[in-house]
Amino acid sequence: MTVTGPAGLSTAVPAFPHEAGWRVRFAPPLPGHWQVVASHGRELSPPLGLDVDPDPAARGAIHSQDGAFRYESGEPFLPLGADLGPLADAEARLAELAAAGATVARLAAEPPGESAQRLDRVLDLAAEQGLSVIMTLPAASWTLHAGARWAAHPALFAWSRDSPEWTDALRAVDPYGHPIAGVDFEIGSGLGHLPVLYDGDRSPWATIFSGYAGHLADVRFRGLRAFLAGECLGRFAPIATGPALALTASNKALLWIPSTSEGLVTLSGLTPGPYIATWCSTADGSAQRQDPVAAPDGTIRLAIPALPADTAVRVTPAVPAQRTPR
Repeated sequence: MTVTGPAGLSTAVPAFPHEAGWRVRFAPPLPGHWQVVASHGRELSPPLGLDVDPDPAARGAIHSQDGAFRYESGEPFLPLGADLGPLADAEARLAELAAAGATVARLAAEPPGESAQRLDRVLDLAAEQGLSVIMTLPAASWTLHAGARWAAHPALFAWSRDSPEWTDALRAVDPYGHPIAGVDFEIGSGLGHLPVLYDGDRSPWATIFSGYAGHLADVRFRGLRAFLAGECLGRFAPIATGPALALTASNKALLWIPSTSEGLVTLSGLTPGPYIATWCSTADGSAQRQDPVAAPDGTIRLAIPALPADTAVRVTPAVPAQRTPR
């Protein structure tokens, strides 16, 4: 099927077999008027017009950018989650992951057949729970079906495949350009030139504050997710300073300090001026207290006392007090 939309945007969308015929799924990336033409060999259907209304809640597909992930809308996306496990237990498992603060479930797709309808339901359930899916494909022969059937689903985050030879085939059947593991990002335990989702048992705070773009493990993510809400990790550089791991930018720093640690944290390269250090709980990301700090020469030195629990600190520019007109 060929779809043509606003500004001359045109793309080919593959079909997949469904019951006695064929089905096409398409998610228009833009509002406006679209024209759809189905083809079979040289035969073309009469054009069908579709008018798509603007959706303020639409965020588009997720892509890797500057060492991190963003929706097409520009909103940051932080992949935190774990393996889904057996599809038969998907509903309970997805609810468990969502309760832990996860944003991602990694699932292993099965060959086409009855499992395809089951996967339809799993992706619908994931979307209802606010989770995105990394779909691992079992064989190259299923690439066409998987791309045609699920590339348009709002819950799909990325593809994972066993062989790099499948990359071109996946690109050809995914007009939305979802990231592909091993091409656009990596899944593993070592940092590289691509964004890396850490796969293993480790504190997710230590992982993210060491420069990883995400974490896959059966742990609780709610506090980390709340603390980093709205932050695009691509703008930060990871450093180790004193007892802390930090993510630093020109006018902001984020710190994770393990419990019982104490010492001096030095943050350099900041824009000179007054700042506020907000001390936060790692359990839920909530602010516990605020302290004024100064960076007259672009450097903040923050004394860390012995802490009874892991602690996160957000260092941001101080907002000048508003003068009340007389």
